[in-house]
Amino acid sequence: ACSFDLTIKLTGTTGFQLCTLPAAGFPTDSFEIVPYSQLQSRCGNHAILTDVIGHLHAIGGVGHQVTEFGPTPKQILVLENHMGKTVTITLWNELATVLDRVALIQADLIEPVIIAVGSLMVSLVNENYVCSSSSATRVAVNPHIPEAIHLATYFGGARDPVAELPVEFATAEAAVADAENRVRTIDD
Repeated sequence: ACSFDLTIKLTGTTGFQLCTLPAAGFPTDSFEIVPYSQLQSRCGNHAILTDVIGHLHAIGGVGHQVTEFGPTPKQILVLENHMGKTVTITLWNELATVLDRVALIQADLIEPVIIAVGSLMVSLVNENYVCSSSSATRVAVNPHIPEAIHLATYFGGARDPVAELPVEFATAEAAVADAENRVRTIDD
């Protein structure tokens, strides 16, 4: 958000030049990071999308869950802040296939893997805040932003290895079979 009024006037002699690479020092990532302690204030209000950042604490492989749209790919991440607090993030659909779990786990053995995730929806699940991807969600691994540099420095020493989370249903077929075999109640 900019607190200044700005007007750009285009005239008949205004020209545009295509820049295929950003200028040196020009930020390529932009996030409005929300501290984990403020997730409660955004819980359930999906009109307010939330950006978070953290060291990769745990990651699952791509699994599937049956939703109203059919079997849907999903991946779970757990990010950790500098105070040891964690937040669980569920990436859905094509975002669930973007991160290479094995490569990230291996990379973290060498240097801390910091992940920023933007435009998340916050919900309360089993008394824990869980962030889920939206259609606007974007993911950046080791982004060039001050918060990431701070976390990389903090986690740069000894740290626990990234934990591997179990994958509930590795294939869409397994997720559908589970949904079809699930015992239904009258409430269902």
